[in-house]
Amino acid sequence: MTLRKNRIFSVLVVLIMGASVAVGMITGNLYLSVLLSIAGLGALILLRRRIEEPVRDERDLLIDAKSSTATLQLFLGGSALLGSALIFLSYIGYSAYEQTGYTLLVLANVGALMHQAFRERYKRAYGG
Repeated sequence: MTLRKNRIFSVLVVLIMGASVAVGMITGNLYLSVLLSIAGLGALILLRRRIEEPVRDERDLLIDAKSSTATLQLFLGGSALLGSALIFLSYIGYSAYEQTGYTLLVLANVGALMHQAFRERYKRAYGG
């Protein structure tokens, strides 16, 4: 199977999975949503195994690494900034979201700690 056909079939499977979850939520049938989601994941795995041409090269890996790092930095920075703003606003009496602010700050710190820990782990594993 070519990469183009795989992408088309993958999009169709994901659309069917999304529709099944929506139908399951509307009808209140959780089992239908879970069953069709698991079947869809299985279909995606089988589709990926049938690809005959190379899917990724070094350029793709570099692009993924850079986009992941930028996304993480933006998310952690935004969480820390929003958390600080919520705490500040709750102290001056504008909102009662102090706990949400602290939660965002803790999540930003945990995310930064996990990023640094995995960075050190992979640096040792691959040298550098």
